[in-house]
Amino acid sequence: MKVVSIDTNLLVLYCLGKASEKHILTNKRVQSYTIEDFRFLSEFLSNFDQIVSTPYSLAEASNLLNVSSRRTSDWFVVQTFVQIIQGIEELNVSSQHVSLRADFASFGLADSAWLEYLNDNIVFLSADEALVNSVTAIGKKAEWFRPSKQ
Repeated sequence: MKVVSIDTNLLVLYCLGKASEKHILTNKRVQSYTIEDFRFLSEFLSNFDQIVSTPYSLAEASNLLNVSSRRTSDWFVVQTFVQIIQGIEELNVSSQHVSLRADFASFGLADSAWLEYLNDNIVFLSADEALVNSVTAIGKKAEWFRPSKQ
């Protein structure tokens, strides 16, 4: 089985684009991406059987998408996020364990969790070049997704 994990920012891009590609042009959270970036991401993800995530990355994405805010302007974005979550396998992650990592102060909880829980069967896709470099430095598979506008 081919398994992929995507970082929080790419999950936000994926959700907004799936809801409507017009969000990519108007949402400040994805201003460094283009519609073509979203389409490339979608095509890349279609090559995998499973997407995995951590509770921390999902929570960050929820916050960035304003899911719990009364100011959420697009109900369809929330529903799209719910649908995406239904297809994601959530990794069992211990914040107590992750917080003991030497790189915790540099990366924080969400990114340190990736460094701790990625295994040889998971390809990690991130727009964070430093995180990708750290993942590959520990011998795990990672791909850097460079935004077109960067």
